[in-house]
Amino acid sequence: AELSRCSVKELSEIKGIGPAKALELVAAFNLGKRFTQEPLSQQKLDSPELIYKLLGDEMRMLRTESLRVVLLDTRYRLMRVEAVSVGSMNESIAHPREIFRP
Repeated sequence: AELSRCSVKELSEIKGIGPAKALELVAAFNLGKRFTQEPLSQQKLDSPELIYKLLGDEMRMLRTESLRVVLLDTRYRLMRVEAVSVGSMNESIAHPREIFRP
């Protein structure tokens, strides 16, 4: 999990990994994230477990706390995910008006 959080620059600093290989690794990690998320975007998201499956891997890779809002249609299908607040290493502050704005 830690390697997938690294930037191209950070990966390039590892002995034996050059800039091209580092870019390839970052692309592979991103592709893996997309591959695991796509099927869920069409499913009925009606439980916390399914929301975790949708966002868990992505959120786990973040280096700072982030508050996200999952917007669903009337059939509980994903419309989009909005990042409301990005905070520090261990907290994210958001006022209710930022969360419930029209």
